[in-house]
Amino acid sequence: MNKLDHLARTQLKKKAKHTFKTHYFFYVALCLIAAFLSVEFTDTLAAVRSTPSENMVETTSKDWGVDLNDALEIAQQFHIAESDPPVDEKPVSFDNPILGTTNGVFASVVSSILSGSIFVTLVSTISSILGSTNVAVMLLVLASFGFFFMFWFYIQNLYPVLMRRMMMESRVYDQTPFSRFMYLSHIKKWSKAAWIMAVKTVLLSLWALTIIGGIIKRYSYYMVPYIVAENPNITARQAIGLSRRMMDGHKWDAFVLEISFIGWYLLNGLTFGLSNLFFLNPYKTATFNEYFTLLREEAIDQKIDGYTIFNDLYLYTKADGETIENAYGDVIDILNRPHVSLEIPHGFKGFLMQNFGILLMPNAREKAYEKDQFDRERVEDLIDQVNGQSYPVRLYTIGETTKRSSLANIHYIRHYTLTSLILMFFIFAFIGWIYEVALMLVTEGILVNRGSMHGPWLPIYGFGGILILTVLYRFRKNPKLEFGLAILLCGFLEYMTSYVMELSTGIRWWDYTGFFLNLNGRICAEGLLVFGVGGMAVVYVVAPLLDNVIMKFNHAKARIIAMVLTIVFMIDAIYSHFVPNVGEGITADTPSVSVEPSQS
Repeated sequence: MNKLDHLARTQLKKKAKHTFKTHYFFYVALCLIAAFLSVEFTDTLAAVRSTPSENMVETTSKDWGVDLNDALEIAQQFHIAESDPPVDEKPVSFDNPILGTTNGVFASVVSSILSGSIFVTLVSTISSILGSTNVAVMLLVLASFGFFFMFWFYIQNLYPVLMRRMMMESRVYDQTPFSRFMYLSHIKKWSKAAWIMAVKTVLLSLWALTIIGGIIKRYSYYMVPYIVAENPNITARQAIGLSRRMMDGHKWDAFVLEISFIGWYLLNGLTFGLSNLFFLNPYKTATFNEYFTLLREEAIDQKIDGYTIFNDLYLYTKADGETIENAYGDVIDILNRPHVSLEIPHGFKGFLMQNFGILLMPNAREKAYEKDQFDRERVEDLIDQVNGQSYPVRLYTIGETTKRSSLANIHYIRHYTLTSLILMFFIFAFIGWIYEVALMLVTEGILVNRGSMHGPWLPIYGFGGILILTVLYRFRKNPKLEFGLAILLCGFLEYMTSYVMELSTGIRWWDYTGFFLNLNGRICAEGLLVFGVGGMAVVYVVAPLLDNVIMKFNHAKARIIAMVLTIVFMIDAIYSHFVPNVGEGITADTPSVSVEPSQS
């Protein structure tokens, strides 16, 4: 290939600009992540970063807790006097009750970080075991070093490869999902690719000691991330050697191509880094993607040593219809077969089925519908690959695979009968009761019948699970949205339950005051997170499995069991309204009076 002249550079930039504009926000996000990770484009965030003075650093460290010397002194004192009687101390807390840090797991974490006690506790614990504070501190330093090294080795060091893979795919395809970040994990080459990049970094660092050699080798090794992005199933020697041969005679071209952006560098200073953030960084990266593609074509044409590494054909061109059909035949069959539909009844029955997924009576066609919906949901992420909109993963030469667990075969897109919902209500309520009884036994050492009712059930868990299955029925195909809405729904349910129960009985049944991010002590972030995770488990795993078991029973017997449980529950509810289940470990620890609506 001839040297890059002005016309050739212009053509490269033209192609790069087209790709960049097509995937503008995607490219900006990739480069911004690189800047935050301090991998590349670190000057991008210079406008929002400032170098604190020594006094500021000292003040900040004291604001956040204790410095290293204070921690060592406290730890030493603790180690010497560890047999002394404990001293009661007031826990760290905020004035704002919403941000309480006295109770709960979140509170413990927040308080320990803000006070600096987490470091003191670690030093004290280790020193009490080893009998030496200095050894304890040394172990913590080594552990910290190990953590940061692993973060650098597996994340920072490897990010350039991941970013370039994503961008190279976007040159040809309209869609590049963020899940492609994990492609190295899918082919089990994450560690191998990280090792290649680490070797490159070490060699460059050694060459940098010679100054001139560092500059030359920077361009010699320039193509390593691109090579690894295409084919990580190689050795460090192969990747670095191929990069050197590709850049032989082109180092000056790369240098000139870099300084051809000098106008944008000057503009960056005038815009306080904004031009780099929103234009230059992704534009320049896209240009060098095109430059690598050009050198790759030359390497293949000239059959330079090691060119056979470049075997990912469909990273640079789309597959023809026959190739796609051979690789995605099962997906195409599912997409082409007729939809299995259910006859939606008119009136109230149809309203329940369409909006809440409630089926009054089971039928044989329901099972076929469930399987059809599951199959279509399973291949949803492959449709873009079949249509040539995204990279065809099944055609990757290394054989990229994504294992599906046995739970992935659960048909969660389904309608539930009233009988199933009633029985699952009692199952969820019983599981919630077991959970809270066990939690109280472990944390407080007392065995109590939790809840205001006398039976072995906590209705809030039952209602929460059923509401997630029905009210959020339309959002089941979007797990992220389902998770967020489950948290909001359960939060509303728990808050209103607490309010109504306190209003009607004059008893405060639970109180989250002191928990991190609580609202009037009725709900807190810690509990809502549990509800959100539990809700996802209910929708995508627990409820479908339970429904499968229930549907195997005789329908008449299942309805009888549901009716009996409902009658017993109603009797318990009426009795508990007049004679509620109260006592230690059941109601809130602090006494409570009747709360008027205006006071809540």
